[in-house]
Amino acid sequence: MNLYLKTEKLDDIESVVANKEQQRLQDLLIFIAEYTNAESNISNALGSLSELSDDWYLRVAPQMQPYIQFQMYQVETILARAMDVKVDQPIFSSDILRELSTALHTLYEVATGITEMEWIVLDWQEQDEGANPVFLDVTSAMAKHSIIDNFDKKALPTYEDIDEQAWKRSFNSSESLLLNVLPEVIPHLHKHLRVIVPIIAQNSRISLSSTPSILNGVFLTSWTSSKYFAETLVHEISHDCLNKLNLIESLVEDSQKGFYSPFRIDTRTASGLLHAAYSFLNVCQYLFRVSNLEERLSTWAQYRLNDYLFNSILCSRLLIVSNELTKAGTDLVLSMIKAFEELQNSCDFHLDEEMYKSKQMHFEAWAIQADEKSKEFSRELFERVLKETSVRKNVVKMKHKLNRPIVKSLEWFRVNYQHTKVPVIIQGESLVKKKKLKSDLDAFKNQHVKVLEASKHKGFANTPGKVVTVDQHIRSFGEGKTKHTHFLVVKNFEKHISSNIWKKDKFFDGYWIDGEHSWLFWNSSGLVVPLHNDSVNNLHCAIEGEKLFYLSQPEEVFHLEGPESDFNDGFSAFKPFENVEESKKYGTFLKISAGDMLYLPSGWWHSVNYLTHCLAISAFDEHTTN
Repeated sequence: MNLYLKTEKLDDIESVVANKEQQRLQDLLIFIAEYTNAESNISNALGSLSELSDDWYLRVAPQMQPYIQFQMYQVETILARAMDVKVDQPIFSSDILRELSTALHTLYEVATGITEMEWIVLDWQEQDEGANPVFLDVTSAMAKHSIIDNFDKKALPTYEDIDEQAWKRSFNSSESLLLNVLPEVIPHLHKHLRVIVPIIAQNSRISLSSTPSILNGVFLTSWTSSKYFAETLVHEISHDCLNKLNLIESLVEDSQKGFYSPFRIDTRTASGLLHAAYSFLNVCQYLFRVSNLEERLSTWAQYRLNDYLFNSILCSRLLIVSNELTKAGTDLVLSMIKAFEELQNSCDFHLDEEMYKSKQMHFEAWAIQADEKSKEFSRELFERVLKETSVRKNVVKMKHKLNRPIVKSLEWFRVNYQHTKVPVIIQGESLVKKKKLKSDLDAFKNQHVKVLEASKHKGFANTPGKVVTVDQHIRSFGEGKTKHTHFLVVKNFEKHISSNIWKKDKFFDGYWIDGEHSWLFWNSSGLVVPLHNDSVNNLHCAIEGEKLFYLSQPEEVFHLEGPESDFNDGFSAFKPFENVEESKKYGTFLKISAGDMLYLPSGWWHSVNYLTHCLAISAFDEHTTN
């Protein structure tokens, strides 16, 4: 199996791009000259630009080419705004003329190399004839515009945010990893990658990236470790190459029809589906190679490969039945499907009933927020694809593995939680309105509740305990460790307050955060909840304090004591916090703090040690497939 970037069609892509940009400039100059009546400042700029040689774009340093494309886009934006005026007003006001003159002079400077860039330079370790150094662009107008357009202002960095040496180390380490596992991608990166625009991820352990379609070889990405950086380079070079393939021959019909995407919760165009399938085909190739050639990364790569492959296969098959592809696009996707099948056979990946059910749930979650036309059309295609895709029912499931916490973003969790078999930490992203919750709790403190003996807590009405006010329970936190034996849990908490404390989320509404299965936990440091498992999925949101969880996979057998309930299948006599070394043989310890969320799939054993006084909310999902 080889990297899938349609190499032969991209051999002469630079001349194709150059012809497009040279014609683009010529069209701009003709249009401006026709409508500006030879205004002096504009005329000077037009004259300078019209004197450029016929091959001016190819003469420019490769790293400067995206800045030229961006500057022409800026000129086009000004012209579009100028044309959008009332009939009785002049097309070009004096303000527009000044703005246009400045933009044209800047275009001339970047097109002729007068403007010198002072960005950080990332050098390739392995040099060949086509290898150009890469700019790390922190503050240019192009960088700022691209970040805001693809993310938001929160992602904008400053020079102080950038650790130059860390970026260089990660860049070179990812290059070394790719040279070992996927060397055929390196010439493409040398040829096409021009600029990396660093962005700030709100969670530093989450990798974000994007490729603006209007720019040549510009990747937006957050800093991350080499294995993720290498994956990002493979992913984004695929987007860049597909953008260029579409310049050579149109791949998708010019339609804005909305489609369901297995990778996203929002509605996508056919072009978006094609980009997803094309880029993830190459990412899957990368992960397959890593799982076989890099022992230290094998488990990580296999997990991600399983995660991506099913969605990628669905994407490509949805495209084939969509009637949105041109002849060239159809040929491309059919060859991609063949490559997916080869990869599926090579890694012994099989599609089972459980995966299909989880994807059906994802489709229904998407359908909640989709417009009726997109929903009706996509449902027909989706059901057809599922019916035509073979299912292997007798699959030997991989043993659950949790060597360390799996950290993901909330966006990733929205899309993937239904078929996630291991606990997931979402750091610094909560679905709870903290201020609203604290306000409601102030009014709730005088209500009487039953606090339960933690060692016997099962959530039953007849569980041993005592009735106190919430305020009395909280004040007991400071009365010594002997008082920290009782456990406050308020089931269906939202019935006790005036309004919804969950943030509106189009994916989780109706599945998790409807208030019906929201539980409040408010307890003191030193409390230990015994080892148990639940029959439903649990999204645990830490509001205040720190907790230490012990987690063990569902296959482990622990002696249970006590009866069963709808939500708890029993407590185990095994005490992980008193037998730390023994406990590590069967599971792992992890800490969550205020602002984090922990997703616990059904069946996972867990015990909780309250390191500080803690306030938390759990949402339980009865639509479980785990």
